Amino acid sequence: MNKNTFQVNAVKKILFFTTCMVCFFGCSSQKQPIVLSEGFADFPLGELLEFTSSHSIWTSEDGNAEITEKKSKLTPNSLRISGGENKSVTVEPQENIGSHEMMTFWAERWTRRDPFEFRVLGFENNEWSEIFNGDAVVETGNLPSFVEIFLNGANYSKYKFICSSPENTGMFIDDFKIFNDAPITLD
Repeated sequence: MNKNTFQVNAVKKILFFTTCMVCFFGCSSQKQPIVLSEGFADFPLGELLEFTSSHSIWTSEDGNAEITEKKSKLTPNSLRISGGENKSVTVEPQENIGSHEMMTFWAERWTRRDPFEFRVLGFENNEWSEIFNGDAVVETGNLPSFVEIFLNGANYSKYKFICSSPENTGMFIDDFKIFNDAPITLD
């Protein structure tokens, strides 16, 4: 599968899923899936140390991340994890959406130069565990990689994105979402 086919298929998946969600939310009074969503449009531009949005708390250490307007997929701005070794950003959802079924986001490597490592960890029962290895998934380009992480009903209290890449490079993340595991029902 070439890069353009991957992008078209990813966009089709998002449009189909979004259309289904809009329809289903409007069609039933039963319990529906809840989405925790961050597009970074309301985050202040510049270095990210700690920011509390209406959905979650985002933290990083000095020099690890910034909110930038240089790249974006669906909304203005994106999260840039800086280049260097083991740069990280932590997100702690503040909305109780129940069990977490899936995490999605768009991602981009800044450069094809090695090294590049990208991991997502989940925090549960007082320990971090790796839930995603994105080394071979995240590509260069205009946020070309649609990342889907199946969480299988896990109830992580926070997530950590860790990137290692050449200095002055890094990666971008945009349109971050966590979906709960409520069934979709139709009346």
